[in-house]
Amino acid sequence: MNNSQLLPISVVIPTIGTRDLKPTIDSIFSGTYIPKEVLLCIPQNQPFILNKKYKKQNIRIIKCPEKGQVKQRIYGFENVNYDFVLQLDDDLILDSECIAELYKRIINLGPTCAVSPQYYDISSGNHYSNLIPKEIYLFPKLYYYLLNGRDGFVEGSISKAGLNMGIKKLQTNHFSSQWLSGGCILHYKANLILEDYLPFKGKAYAEDVIHSYKLIKSGVSLYVIKDAKALIRCFNNGNSYINSLFEYFNSVKLTYYAASLYSANYARFTICMYYYIFNIIITKVYRKFIG
Repeated sequence: MNNSQLLPISVVIPTIGTRDLKPTIDSIFSGTYIPKEVLLCIPQNQPFILNKKYKKQNIRIIKCPEKGQVKQRIYGFENVNYDFVLQLDDDLILDSECIAELYKRIINLGPTCAVSPQYYDISSGNHYSNLIPKEIYLFPKLYYYLLNGRDGFVEGSISKAGLNMGIKKLQTNHFSSQWLSGGCILHYKANLILEDYLPFKGKAYAEDVIHSYKLIKSGVSLYVIKDAKALIRCFNNGNSYINSLFEYFNSVKLTYYAASLYSANYARFTICMYYYIFNIIITKVYRKFIG
């Protein structure tokens, strides 16, 4: 790659080192423009050997004194060398134009913003965003009334239940949102949140909603970018479906903490959480045995 194809971006990927990082790293270095450095943030005592294929790439292994997605990400943030920082989960696959589109838009939108791609299911290729109308089959009008009162579904907003509503497939270049998925966000380095904002130990459920709250409170505007695309494995797809259900139930405590930042009513929150999971179970059973 020549210098004109490099962008002043540091990519920060927290990982425990057990996942195959090849698809994610390959997608980063297969783009039309590539970042100047990639930081793989690994727990200090976790053995990790970088694939020989990547020895010539500007990849740094950052040994983190504490384990945890947010803690490791923050430690990576503190070690970046460039003015733009892309936080990235270790299971995402980036489209070849994703980084270039995010960079172009963050420059256009200015120094007080953060930008994120649209997400597509890695299996079907379909656009994906959580809590959008096409996900709710069981009395959708009732569900959105419980979720957000008379306002119902409002794209990209935090509902009266404190749960984040998704964004439909974009028709405009960018969309102003109240939250961004933590899987992939491009920041100006000056705007990074360097405090550990999770109040509980364990898996970082709802950290993206908490992180978005912190960003907005610090004066950062959040945008989703139409032509920036990333592939994910959706919540209710594949053989991990049952495990995903258990994860969903386990997430309630931290998800409510995130909701409480927006002064959410606990009864409304609880009803909506379990209504949503019941909707998914019924839909899954219907499709398997009837549809």
